[in-house]
Amino acid sequence: YYTLSEEKVSYNGIELNFPAILYYYPRTSSITSVKSFGLKENFKLEQNYPNPFNPITTIQYTISTSASLQKDFKEFVTLKIYDVLGKEINTLVSKNQSAGNYLIQFDASNLTSGIYYYQLTLNDYKKTNKMVLLR
Repeated sequence: YYTLSEEKVSYNGIELNFPAILYYYPRTSSITSVKSFGLKENFKLEQNYPNPFNPITTIQYTISTSASLQKDFKEFVTLKIYDVLGKEINTLVSKNQSAGNYLIQFDASNLTSGIYYYQLTLNDYKKTNKMVLLR
């Protein structure tokens, strides 16, 4: 069963941690369906290009309008670079951003050849892609 509070939705006592629209029909006195807004609807993280790269690559991502339903609403976004051990190397973005397309250039001049990961975070959602620095 679903329970509703001011800003939280629970299903069988477990709080749901994703945006959702609940459809409630008073005649049945119950919620009849739940539509989830999944990760793909909120943002998209593209593969960097070029890949492999030396020493500069471009990372592209999109925040969709469904992520920010209110006009001029901004989402908190981070874009971070990690090495293969999971150590944070760099933070490229850490700010509120509106819906739209974004291109970020990453300069790895000070790094050695190898595999690196870039992770985009939008609120509670995360997406990670792999890139290769080849000198």
